[in-house]
Amino acid sequence: MSELRFIFSHAAALLLVAASAAALGRPLTRSLSFHGSMERGVFATSIGLGVFANAVHLLGLVGAIRPATILLLIAAPFAIFLLRGEQERKPPLLPDRLSLDAVLLLLFGLAPALLLALYPPTEFDATMYHLPYAKAFATRHALVFLPTLRFPVFPQLVEMLFTAALSVYDDVSAQLIHFLCLALTALALLAWSRRVATARAGIWAAAAWLGSPIVLAEGASAYVDVGLALFCTLCLYAWSAWVDTNDERWLFWSAVFAGFAASTKYQGFFFVFAIPAAVLIVKRGAGGRLALRYLAVSMLVLSPFYGRIVAETGNPLFPFFSGWFGTTAWSEPVDPTPSGGVLGALGRLFLPGNAHPRRTIYSPFLLLLAPLLTAAVITDRRRRLLLALALAFGTCWYLSNPAPRYLFPVVPACTLTAAAFLDGFLRKRGMPRKIPERAFTAALALLLILPGTAWAWRKVWRQGPLPVTALGRERYLDERVDVHSALSALNSRFGASYTVYCLHCESAAYFAEGTFLGDYFGPYRFSRVQAVLGDGRLLYDTLRQMGVTHLLVSQQGGTVRMPDDSSFQMLFEPMPAPPGVLLFALRAPPEEAAERPETPVSSRAFPATHP
Repeated sequence: MSELRFIFSHAAALLLVAASAAALGRPLTRSLSFHGSMERGVFATSIGLGVFANAVHLLGLVGAIRPATILLLIAAPFAIFLLRGEQERKPPLLPDRLSLDAVLLLLFGLAPALLLALYPPTEFDATMYHLPYAKAFATRHALVFLPTLRFPVFPQLVEMLFTAALSVYDDVSAQLIHFLCLALTALALLAWSRRVATARAGIWAAAAWLGSPIVLAEGASAYVDVGLALFCTLCLYAWSAWVDTNDERWLFWSAVFAGFAASTKYQGFFFVFAIPAAVLIVKRGAGGRLALRYLAVSMLVLSPFYGRIVAETGNPLFPFFSGWFGTTAWSEPVDPTPSGGVLGALGRLFLPGNAHPRRTIYSPFLLLLAPLLTAAVITDRRRRLLLALALAFGTCWYLSNPAPRYLFPVVPACTLTAAAFLDGFLRKRGMPRKIPERAFTAALALLLILPGTAWAWRKVWRQGPLPVTALGRERYLDERVDVHSALSALNSRFGASYTVYCLHCESAAYFAEGTFLGDYFGPYRFSRVQAVLGDGRLLYDTLRQMGVTHLLVSQQGGTVRMPDDSSFQMLFEPMPAPPGVLLFALRAPPEEAAERPETPVSSRAFPATHP
């Protein structure tokens, strides 16, 4: 019974957020000419999420992130809807008829991801900085610079949604918001295909999108990459609608979505500049006004997030391009050439050993995208520019950081283009003989979606029953996060009144109630501690200068040899810890301890440091 109550309460929260976002975005999109209610629903809900995140960001700037204000933001769209009576200027759109095949596809593909999103967060980046951002903002009721994290400030649009979730509910609801972005992207492909191709092409495109394990893994966790993919997909969707209809209102919303994408992650900046260039190509020499307007709208939308980054660091792309904007403790050289060349980049996409910390990869069927997209370029003049944008993004991806999930922004549009070409080719050449069209459509969709769903159901099975109680959650996290029980002990004993330095367990930052230090980057980088591991007194003095009260060491990545001298034994008190983990309390110094430095509030207080 408790499991059903847990699932129902979180599903109700997810539906409430989706309905509120749709109610918020619907009046804003009333002037657009939609091809069905599904298209309107996808755009309205996605715009609502972006506007809601910006509202939370504004609350954070004035120190007003509180449960009451978040609940007011959620309730306001419903109140406006009731007061205005939603008077339509034109007849309401008839509901789209989703075929049984499409309904089953969505249920089959999204159900395991929904279940995965209901488990407590354990994914690396989610617990290293995405959720710690949200936790700090919700706890302090304001946007704060967090020098203890790997990235103390970033574009944080999706994290604003996580902040709202943590303010009024829990971290599982934050994961469900990212899952909502996954579902909206699949629905966007179904709706987009009805505009540019057929419903069958949309089924295949959505199946290809949901058929990659890495997509479902990211969509079920508190990452931001699927949220970025949603905004980038709708940016291209709206731009494509403008190309086909010449309705400048579509171009305006494409610019808004480009701003949302850049406010989510730096990769979104590509569309802020690439789409205006595409506008100039489409309109030849007469598109200058439209391109400038597009750029202005995008910049206006992203300005709140980047204005804060500049105010905190002086670098709008912090911590990158430090050669231009000044070096800080987070600055690291970036090698623009990926190791292994093109084959190495492809290996990271499709080979399990190289792809991802969770060893999740793209579906092998996406290897068919290259020949299908090549054929589409040759035969479909209208889609060449869209594919040129995708190719340009892929080139930037390859030359910068070819991590698999960084391709998400263009994967949905590429799957739709390939599916539309395949559908058109089959309609011209005729369906395979002796196979009913509906059966062929369903069989191909099942084949495309199977790699992702099989992986997801297998992971659900391996993770066991949902931990729906506080005790069950603690046991679940203890089994999957090696230092979790040690941090729980510190939380229980000291609350927030401790500072722990964690060596090689940087992804556990979210689970600490006290101050959590330690990472490969920043002023508290591992190299500072590793350089003095051979001397107990030097190690103690280094940690005390950081204000550390406890030292936590994970042996999961390899054995860490601690000092074995009398100073270490005298100054470090061993504490109980699980196997593979070392926990020490720093004893009071035999002489007067150095005063703890004040916590800095800006990266400008952190010049570059070297071990």
